[in-house]
Amino acid sequence: MPKSRKKSHVDGLGRFNAIRPAVNVLYSLLWEKVYADYENAILSTLGSFSFDKTNVEPEHAACNAVMGKYMAELYTGTLDIDEMLPTIQEELRVAGYETVMAEAQAQLDAYLAAEAAD
Repeated sequence: MPKSRKKSHVDGLGRFNAIRPAVNVLYSLLWEKVYADYENAILSTLGSFSFDKTNVEPEHAACNAVMGKYMAELYTGTLDIDEMLPTIQEELRVAGYETVMAEAQAQLDAYLAAEAAD
């Protein structure tokens, strides 16, 4: 019969398989602080607002396509924003950005009016 091995906190893949009590205490204190701050939170009036793109589906898709061309470079910081911003703005304008924004604003105004009436 093989001798039993001393159990380690780490399995063969480098992951902890035992939870250390000190970490649990610190983690618990962190969440107590987070939840305590909830009582002081300022509630957003936009909490349940959701934009419905149905009326501007083609424009919305076109704007997404424009942003899709530049998103990776924007995220990685490899795009010269000073040089490209006017180009991106013009492509978004042609794609119908103002139409999408007007629809979003109209829906938001209607939402806020309904919230105020409640």
